[in-house]
Amino acid sequence: AIAGQVRIIKASDVTHFLLFNVTGFAVQSGYRNITISSIGYSSTSPFADTDPVIVFFTRPSNAADYTVAFQLAGEAPLGSASYPDVSRFRRSYAVGPLGNGFAGPPVWSAAKVKFGLSALSFVATQYLNFGDLREFAWMHQPAAVWTMEGWFALNNFSADQVLVANGSGTSTNGFYIGVNSSRQIVFQMYRSVGGSNVIAATSTAIWPNDTNYHHIAVQWDATLGSNNLVVYIDGVSSFTASKSGNAPSTDFNTQYSMGVGSYGTTGGLIGYVDEVRIVGGPWVYTSAFTPPTTPFAVP
Repeated sequence: AIAGQVRIIKASDVTHFLLFNVTGFAVQSGYRNITISSIGYSSTSPFADTDPVIVFFTRPSNAADYTVAFQLAGEAPLGSASYPDVSRFRRSYAVGPLGNGFAGPPVWSAAKVKFGLSALSFVATQYLNFGDLREFAWMHQPAAVWTMEGWFALNNFSADQVLVANGSGTSTNGFYIGVNSSRQIVFQMYRSVGGSNVIAATSTAIWPNDTNYHHIAVQWDATLGSNNLVVYIDGVSSFTASKSGNAPSTDFNTQYSMGVGSYGTTGGLIGYVDEVRIVGGPWVYTSAFTPPTTPFAVP
């Protein structure tokens, strides 16, 4: 069981960090002894010998929130130019590469919402990019385990659309999660060695043929011998697939961006997004479930 989390950051630069799960604890000889396991870091050597560091100990009330690595809030004032990542990382939206038909970020709209008073409206020429950060490199590693989930309402199936993507402009490591024009879920994870894929999987037509909000949970576990990918649509296990290539590189020095609504300059989403998060560590869902009925709690 996960009892909490330990995060160590460089005092002068929070992008340098070590992250651990607390997997056990006991009182021994007057002090508390904890067992920890590494789940992420910005690089293999994020600190110099004399760097001041800050240590955070967290024991959350909701175990599902203990390793929230990215969370795009689904609520902001109409007309706002803020697109906050409300995970503990508190990242800010960074203007991504424009051109090739892409004009900028989406807008907050009241036209179609799942929770609250607003949601993000995408019209194929808009997307979000949360910058080039080493903090996302762990998602490609041989021991990576994570869940991506969120609410999406797609208005048009005439073209392929990317829901969430992660990659680097200087590397071909990365992954993307999308819905193609046949309403099939597409998941691809690739690496920079010989252009090979870790997995390239396409489901049957499982995305509902309507414009309503649907909950999707995409779960990846690189350590399993098979069924490394499990996709739930509206709480129902709808697609599984196994990796077909070698595990990705263990390079933690490459900076990766997290994108919502496109991949680079292709795959623009047409529709609405209300709440997206990525949770590192053991899968959030292990069987059929009722999709969340309230917004994700802020970690």
